[in-house]
Amino acid sequence: MKSFGMILKEIRKTHHMSQKELGGRLGVGQTTIANYEKDIRFPNQESLMVMADIFDISVDQLLGRESIEKNKELKDEEELRNKLLALLIKGNEREAIAIVKNIKMTEHVIIRLYENVFKPLLYEVGALWENGQLSIAKEHYISECVWRMVSYVSESIERKTPTKGSVLCMALSGEQHTLGIRMVADYFNILGYQPYYIGANIPTGEVIRFVEQIRPEFIALSLTSESLNDSLVNLIQRLKETCESCKIIVGGQAFEKDKARVPKEANNYIDGFESLEKMLRSADEI
Repeated sequence: MKSFGMILKEIRKTHHMSQKELGGRLGVGQTTIANYEKDIRFPNQESLMVMADIFDISVDQLLGRESIEKNKELKDEEELRNKLLALLIKGNEREAIAIVKNIKMTEHVIIRLYENVFKPLLYEVGALWENGQLSIAKEHYISECVWRMVSYVSESIERKTPTKGSVLCMALSGEQHTLGIRMVADYFNILGYQPYYIGANIPTGEVIRFVEQIRPEFIALSLTSESLNDSLVNLIQRLKETCESCKIIVGGQAFEKDKARVPKEANNYIDGFESLEKMLRSADEI
């Protein structure tokens, strides 16, 4: 049987929370959380109840007396993704969205939906269109349906008071697909940052003025169209001239097949939520 410390550490990691963040929500230091996880100390009843609320489980589950039931629809993300795609190809948006609405949303579940269901689903739809298996109209229809699913899921995210810096999230002018960077903005929110999602097709001058106003810690740029790579490089150069302290993060489908396309002017390249979290929390013990 797992000890309390082992269970706590496992649940905390599942919820993408550092020891420092959990300690902050409990009103204790990071060292106290570390001691809990090493089974050196044990929390009082009040702290146990607060932790159970934070992780949306019962105290008995936190103590290992009851198993933590995983959401039925998310036991197999690939199966869920295939089911949603099949329904959307048939034009059955209502049933597909009903499945998503039936899922109990937690921060961990939302991240899994974004990373392992919606993102690869969109990639697969794009591949089907490229191979001539879907019309451009059907590809756009499915993308819009997934956008509505993401909008529903996004509404369930608790908009907490930011505990970290701000982030500008955007796609380049001319981009047709912005759903990925919108999900990235939600992920920054979950991690405690203040995201500013502005979509695409914003004139560069307006972007520069906005950066001067908010002075973000990070600027996340998404690229799906390889033909816009030069525009991305030019934008990064303008942003760095405007805000030397801003860290530029790039990602998107344009770099999936060829990482050599990643502009050297960018500070970081991320290929998913896991690499983004690893970059943001490199200084934390998690």
